[in-house]
Amino acid sequence: MLIRNTTGELASFGSGATASKLTGIGFDLITPNGGLFAANFSAGAYFDTMIANASLPPFGTLDLGIADNTNFVGGNANGALPEGTEDTLSMKIGFNGLSALDVENAFKAGFNDGSLNYVARFIQVNAGEGSDKLNGGECCGEPENPQEVPEPSTVMLLSLGLIGFLLRRKS
Repeated sequence: MLIRNTTGELASFGSGATASKLTGIGFDLITPNGGLFAANFSAGAYFDTMIANASLPPFGTLDLGIADNTNFVGGNANGALPEGTEDTLSMKIGFNGLSALDVENAFKAGFNDGSLNYVARFIQVNAGEGSDKLNGGECCGEPENPQEVPEPSTVMLLSLGLIGFLLRRKS
């Protein structure tokens, strides 16, 4: 999975941040799934921690969190992903006999109907409150105006697309 902090690279969003550190992402999984096991996680240079049942107030608890530390809600940003930087990591999640296409379609349906959620956590943001947790919103449709797509949604879309690609490739 390739994750990129696109802050400052796309059209302005929100308060117009040009600098931030992405400390983690979290998302729900479809069911049935084979569960999350740390042995199936290969850390990246920045995202070195997998968190099952990641708490992301005010968005609740998501099935999976990938972060720069075990405290996804806060903490020191020195190990987080700076703007314009990428990190690569991998994980293996079983989906109990579903084909890669079934998994991809279930994720799309879940994100579109609101039964699945995904969130990005930014800190050291140079605009607004200095910290932000952004809900990914609708993931799988074509935006009406691509200039208005928020940076974290782009990161999450790319991540989810790569998950689908990797799952399809393994089938």
